Amino acid sequence: MGTGIVDFRVDNTPNDEGSMSFRTRLAALLKDAAGIDLPDEFVSESREVTLGHEGADGDIIYLHSSAESDGTKRFLVLLDSVFKALDRGTLLVVDELDASLHTQAAEAVVRLFLSDDTNRKGAQLIATTHDTNLLAIEGLRRDEIWFTEKDDRGGTFLFPLTEIRTRIGDNLERGYLQGRFGAIPFVGPVPGKISVGGRPN
Repeated sequence: MGTGIVDFRVDNTPNDEGSMSFRTRLAALLKDAAGIDLPDEFVSESREVTLGHEGADGDIIYLHSSAESDGTKRFLVLLDSVFKALDRGTLLVVDELDASLHTQAAEAVVRLFLSDDTNRKGAQLIATTHDTNLLAIEGLRRDEIWFTEKDDRGGTFLFPLTEIRTRIGDNLERGYLQGRFGAIPFVGPVPGKISVGGRPN
């Protein structure tokens, strides 16, 4: 998925609670996805995982987890839950699937659940997203796409795309952005007193 990670190692480096949590989830991912059992010290307080990236000269450069992008860290942690759901045939609920992820990475996760090859036990994914590009995923049925819309009192209503008349071949993303399906935020006029360059407009 273009993370650039080609290796990892464990260093004797002090670390914080956040990095320990990341290591624990990464260890579970490596065990479930690749059958790699990491030693207990991998998740101990005196150890830190660094992920290796190939440099321009071919040498591997190891980065502390704090130097990894939010997208890389979230993707690795998310995959742990994704693979467990696929292996067990269970439900996975993800809030803001697209948070810190490239569109193609989020789409790849959805495709894992849509494919009979990778989802042999009937696992299900329920995910919220603001990424309208995901409306164009081939194989995603209309009854699998739901929208939420708020009323003027702040109540939220949930309704499926099947309640709206569409035709085969319709560009769902364009139709949504044009407001054909509702469920789009209302953006009022921009205030005239926003500062630009330190000076009021």
